[in-house]
Amino acid sequence: MSLESTSAPAKAAAKPALSLYAPILLAAYLLVSGNGVVAVLLPYRGHLEGMSESVIAWFGTGYFGGMLSGAFLVPVVIRSVGSRWAFVGFAALGSAAAFYLPFNISPVSWFICRSIIGLSLSALYIALEAWQNATVAGTARAFLLSVGSTIQYGAWTTGSQIFAQSE
Repeated sequence: MSLESTSAPAKAAAKPALSLYAPILLAAYLLVSGNGVVAVLLPYRGHLEGMSESVIAWFGTGYFGGMLSGAFLVPVVIRSVGSRWAFVGFAALGSAAAFYLPFNISPVSWFICRSIIGLSLSALYIALEAWQNATVAGTARAFLLSVGSTIQYGAWTTGSQIFAQSE
């Protein structure tokens, strides 16, 4: 059996689900690309504020610590409120943390905000996959997962390269 014959039915089955999934993927794209901007801008701003490289490195540690804690916390939240409300709540929480960064320029608050952003993006990924697993069946699920992963990588690239275009 050729690859074309097995992937064509999956793509056909995924088209209706993709149209329903597109607004959520767009929201995920905006959030992840925004995280890419923050990941580039925060160390730069920290350097301008006179923070040492070791202090700036802790912001990345906070981000990945938040991602790790999300792996344990988010499934509990999804079981309590559902994947849609978890997505909305954590997207709002992560956005609020990102918007708070310029208002309180201190290593401790930036570490906490980056931890919250990491937790929120972990929740975003988990909620997207939970919603997808609950609503899309069979081979269409694999196709949508690949579309979601491609969008995620594209968003990371877009967000982190936005400043390269300004030079």
